[in-house]
Amino acid sequence: MIKLTNILNENKGATLNLATPVNRKILSALLKYHPELIEYQKDYHRHSITREYHRDIIYRTIQKFLRHSVNINDRDILNEVALLFLINPNIHNPKKDELFDGSDIYLTIFEYSGDEIYESDQEENVECQSCDGYGYEECYECDGTGYEECPDCEGEGSETCRYCDGSGEIEDEYGEEGDTLVCDECDGSGNVDCGYCVSGEVNCRECDGNGRTDCYHCEGEGTIAEDYVEFELVYHKKYFISYEPLDSINEESTTDPIEEFVKVNEDKQMILWYDNIWSETSKNGTDDIAYEPNEFMGQSTNKMTDWDLKYML
Repeated sequence: MIKLTNILNENKGATLNLATPVNRKILSALLKYHPELIEYQKDYHRHSITREYHRDIIYRTIQKFLRHSVNINDRDILNEVALLFLINPNIHNPKKDELFDGSDIYLTIFEYSGDEIYESDQEENVECQSCDGYGYEECYECDGTGYEECPDCEGEGSETCRYCDGSGEIEDEYGEEGDTLVCDECDGSGNVDCGYCVSGEVNCRECDGNGRTDCYHCEGEGTIAEDYVEFELVYHKKYFISYEPLDSINEESTTDPIEEFVKVNEDKQMILWYDNIWSETSKNGTDDIAYEPNEFMGQSTNKMTDWDLKYML
């Protein structure tokens, strides 16, 4: 397995300067309307390693304030104000206090796999092999023609004339005994067209003349439900903010990357900004999963710039 190299990235973009006059004014107005954020922030810093700031009530309150109170929907400004507030936990008067401007903070991205490959029973619709996904098949009764032999005339297309009983003649009621006349009903042929069919054929009773019926296997859907076992491994890509570079772990010896990472940096203040969680799934067993559970995938650290603030947070 190829590992991502631990690197200390060269700076991209300009050095951060969050404590601008505009951001100070916004932060001052924010705390005027939401003074409770001071206490929320103190509570957050007690759990900053495990609680995502990006999803915290503080971040969401700042977002709503900017959007609804000052009509700002710019995500960059949101991140600037939220980060400025985050790295100044003892703030009282944003307009006048000496604030840490973020020019010397670090962004560390730490990637690792979850501790277990989960198995779950799943169901999916797959193309019916019997009808190739069409949902229908050739009618077995009529071989796809849509017609079958008329049961009344047995396919002849005609039947014995009921008026002359097939003789072609009827008794002449006004003549002498034994005189006959040509039967008007069948014109003397003794047969008449079958009243039930056309040329000895009727619509197939199985398919109503369509020549096809719903597929027996998929009941006309074109797909059938198929059970399978899904294997899933969760991955984490965590974004930490710190006041100094964070140390790397010994990737060869660790059995729990995130626990080891927190341990080697326990004397440093770390702030979890965001945990990007995604997963890899497989239907063919665990061999298709790229990583093993609890596997270190990579770590990068760099001094944060305005580029990181715009594109990484």
